[in-house]
Amino acid sequence: MNNAGALTPPTVPPAPTWWRQHRVPVVATGLAIGVGALSVSAALVLLAKPMATVETMVPATADVMVLANLDPSVAQKVNFARALHRFPDTKTDLAITSTLEDALKVTGLSYRADLQPWLGGELGASAKLNDDSSADTAVTLYFVSRDDAKAKAFLAKLRTLAPGKTMQWQDETYGGLTISVGTPSQSTGKPAAYTYVNHVAVMATSRAMVKEAIDTAQGRTPRL
Repeated sequence: MNNAGALTPPTVPPAPTWWRQHRVPVVATGLAIGVGALSVSAALVLLAKPMATVETMVPATADVMVLANLDPSVAQKVNFARALHRFPDTKTDLAITSTLEDALKVTGLSYRADLQPWLGGELGASAKLNDDSSADTAVTLYFVSRDDAKAKAFLAKLRTLAPGKTMQWQDETYGGLTISVGTPSQSTGKPAAYTYVNHVAVMATSRAMVKEAIDTAQGRTPRL
């Protein structure tokens, strides 16, 4: 049969896929998670990792840097919990919290009231070693925060603790930020300083160390 005169049905473009119709960019902690591109478990692992912030403010002049990820991947959390819960004092999450609470009592701080409400996913420490005297080693502590107001309240409370009361405190501005410096009333005492930069509480044994952390965070000096 001759089909030369038959009409060719119009070509119907394929219906747009669900993804094309409903695509929504989701940005969480710097990761774009596409629907259908990752499995649920993989997405959970990516979302569980906090953005690294501490290492962006540790100066290159530091000799040592230690980082602790308090919010690791799901698998790491499970493995860590299993290991930690083997110890008598850390068999449950409540027991772990109670252990930390007891450990901080001697300082006048409460883990539940002063730290837990704002402490974020990462903390760290850096140091400039003094080979002649370990007591003169300069140390800086970094605590990532998830609540700016509560973190700043914690820093202010340091002045009211026993060591803080023995110091003369003075605030100064550096790099657009406030640095609080405590000078000991006795020559045998150790100075202290703290600031808050990029959602990180920074505490150090000297004004100079805090300034270095600010300079590094703001890109004026190289980082470690």
